Amino acid sequence: MAVESHFVKSLLYKNLPGYVAFMGIKRINSPEFAGMPFDAIRDQTELTLFEKHGATWAWVSDILFSPAENAVALKIGANSLKIGSDGYNEWMVANEDFVLSFAKPKRGRIIIFSPDDTTTYDSALDTGDAYAAKGSYIELAGFVGDVFAVKAKSTVAGEKK
Repeated sequence: MAVESHFVKSLLYKNLPGYVAFMGIKRINSPEFAGMPFDAIRDQTELTLFEKHGATWAWVSDILFSPAENAVALKIGANSLKIGSDGYNEWMVANEDFVLSFAKPKRGRIIIFSPDDTTTYDSALDTGDAYAAKGSYIELAGFVGDVFAVKAKSTVAGEKK
């Protein structure tokens, strides 16, 4: 049920050149690879960057990360996303405050991450409508071909709902 690894931000330390923080500290070895900074210490991982669909993706151990810019912007009203043939989770982003309602496949899962990276809704635990603040990311997880419907209602008075 842990969702900490679903949404990760990288960080370059100004005072520690040559290292990156991305699911732990890694030593930058090349433009595409950052390895373990220490010998014989458990729980270290390696980071590999690669191009996919014209964007830079990250791979750490058995987890694949797409860039935040790839997230589909939610619009007021009906939104629909389908899990593609690669089986990767799909992502949406709220560019304004929304109240969301969902229709998901039986084995599907929806997780909302607030702008400060806190999980605010997880369909494995929560039911009903959910609030997504501006800057929130919505993760849709399922199987190839699964279709998710997300209805977004603006929280701004007078907005067309």
